[in-house]
Amino acid sequence: MIKLSKLDNDRMLFVKNTCTYDIDIMTKCDFINEYKRQDIEVLKVYTAVKSVPTFSKSDIYNRIDEMDDNCYSDWAEDVWVDIDNSPETDAFIGMINDVFESHPSYDFDERVELDIW
Repeated sequence: MIKLSKLDNDRMLFVKNTCTYDIDIMTKCDFINEYKRQDIEVLKVYTAVKSVPTFSKSDIYNRIDEMDDNCYSDWAEDVWVDIDNSPETDAFIGMINDVFESHPSYDFDERVELDIW
């Protein structure tokens, strides 16, 4: 268990209220400001680890492969060659990954000891 006082102010936290089952994701600084007057006994706090999916050419290829069943015999290969050789493909993949990066998810990590109060 890591102490809250040892974390950087911008460290992301999962804050779980064990009475209402609400879960918030916020920085340590926001947590201290928001919860300083509330009953911290009902809170379980964990560090949060950023989790961002990535999109790649293999994701496109796998989808093409899934669609291949109702197409002519070399359809998937023909489509893949066109996509793989297209200069727009890398830009498209980059755009998708930029969108994913701007909407991260977070996973629970280490339990936090609320030692400040």
